[in-house]
Amino acid sequence: MVALDRCEPLPGAPRNRQVFLVGLGRPSAEAAAGIAAAWLPAADARPALVVAEERAHAALVEHLRPRVLRMPAVPADPLAVAASLRAALDEGAALIAGGVAGAEGGCQPALLVNVPLGSLVLREPGVQGPFLCVARTRSLAAAEDRLEALGALERHVLAGSPQ
Repeated sequence: MVALDRCEPLPGAPRNRQVFLVGLGRPSAEAAAGIAAAWLPAADARPALVVAEERAHAALVEHLRPRVLRMPAVPADPLAVAASLRAALDEGAALIAGGVAGAEGGCQPALLVNVPLGSLVLREPGVQGPFLCVARTRSLAAAEDRLEALGALERHVLAGSPQ
């Protein structure tokens, strides 16, 4: 795993699904700022995952919400995004912010919580949608096996004291 400030894909390389791991040692506002700066929903309009330890979850979501609402709409098929969003909600996710069609086309990024790690929106590579999905876990170590099942991941770690 690499620190967030050193994690950049190679130019022209295909992007793996982004996963942000947030532990208790990082202030929530700082973690939210790092996630918002590193998440690139416009690159491919694919969902990204944030896995937060239970005690960090609520504060992190509180800090992510206004950042997601300030993000511009990204190019995406509104019908495909709506279908993916509906699937996530059917699996137990809750929409906290965004997720609407943009005024000039595309879709506003969406913040989803309570997304199961085995959810279709995270598991299927063809799912489209600028979704930032936040899942909670007892510990980052407890989520590791379930993350491996998601396939190729670009990991960003925000745990421990800032570097």
